[in-house]
Amino acid sequence: MIGRARIWEFAVALAALTPVFAAPAVADSCTKLSSLVLPEVISITATSIAADSFTPPGLTTPVPVAFCRVQITVTPAINIEVWLPPAANWNHRFQAEGGGGYAGVISYSALVMAVTGDAVTGQFATASTDTGHPATGTANGQGGANDAQAGGGFALNPADDTLNEGLIVDFASRSLHEMTLKAKAVIRAYYSKPQNYSYWNGCSTGGRQGWVEAQMFPEDYDGILAGAPAFNWDRFIPAELWPELALAWIIDDAVDHAVESIARLATSTHIRWYAGDLARQLMVLVSIAQKPMRYSRSGAVALPTRLLLCFSIWRSVTAEST
Repeated sequence: MIGRARIWEFAVALAALTPVFAAPAVADSCTKLSSLVLPEVISITATSIAADSFTPPGLTTPVPVAFCRVQITVTPAINIEVWLPPAANWNHRFQAEGGGGYAGVISYSALVMAVTGDAVTGQFATASTDTGHPATGTANGQGGANDAQAGGGFALNPADDTLNEGLIVDFASRSLHEMTLKAKAVIRAYYSKPQNYSYWNGCSTGGRQGWVEAQMFPEDYDGILAGAPAFNWDRFIPAELWPELALAWIIDDAVDHAVESIARLATSTHIRWYAGDLARQLMVLVSIAQKPMRYSRSGAVALPTRLLLCFSIWRSVTAEST
């Protein structure tokens, strides 16, 4: 009887203490994701975020719901974020968010919308990638340091302006598939089961990314929303550059005639000041017209970064309209 009594007392005491140990269970399951081992992952950090305690970069208001934030870096430099709502609020769906322009950033505003959800959709597990390069450039000359801040400068090797095929492929397709694989692995580890459905959501570059996923990795998603897909880069990027080139040629021709006129005007002392001012204005116009053009270290005119990148992109991506 004494033995049974002591066992009963221990059981009662253990039951009373259970809430104390159970409270941090969600946080623990989140932070434990930091020890998750995934292929080609350089680093992984998981942080439990309380509601209204975290304002994502570039935004002004905090995320209104609690979630588990998982930050992953895949070799060589593909940054991925996976946001996971609490299991009790999860709608059992995964929604990936596409990027815009030349990417280079995590789509934080889209992540906030997905993880917050609403009364109809519920809260998604969601993910986004910077596609393997920073938009603002790096110390070794990538990105903005190649005169293409938030543009295609990442595609060039800073030492000799040759194409960086690895980063181009990461941007074009690899980062998207890696994000999908890593996000699904994290979801399974966190919820102890996979998502019921996977969706892609993107516009412009995000639309192109959706087409890439459908064509190259059709098993990744059950549904794809690809708004205004920016594909056929080998055609639309040159079309964007054509007005700049045409303007440069027009101004070059105008300058040839203007120099003759300026020389004639300069022979009159009464209007010499005007000639000088006109010359300065013409130089400003020429500078504006030539600004999109890049010059190699030898001084020879080189194709703009965007033009070089687009011809490489169409080789890396098969997503073209039919």
